[in-house]
Amino acid sequence: MKMYSFTELEKILLIAVKMPTITIKDLAKETGISSTSGLYKWSRGVSHLSPERADMLFKWFQESRPDLLEAAERVFNYGVLENDK
Repeated sequence: MKMYSFTELEKILLIAVKMPTITIKDLAKETGISSTSGLYKWSRGVSHLSPERADMLFKWFQESRPDLLEAAERVFNYGVLENDK
């Protein structure tokens, strides 16, 4: 993954979170983020992630679901997944 600004990384994480194979509830449980409502608000665009939560999500995706992180990065950079071209 190339270097991104925090704003760009937050957008990539948001794309990853919205992939159909994961739910906010499961993600909160897996990452240890106690505020599921905070993640729901973030996923709807009502709030932003703190750097600490962004780190937790990013590390979890890197370790547990790198496929979703890579797919989200492709969508962010190109607007579509390679299979959709």
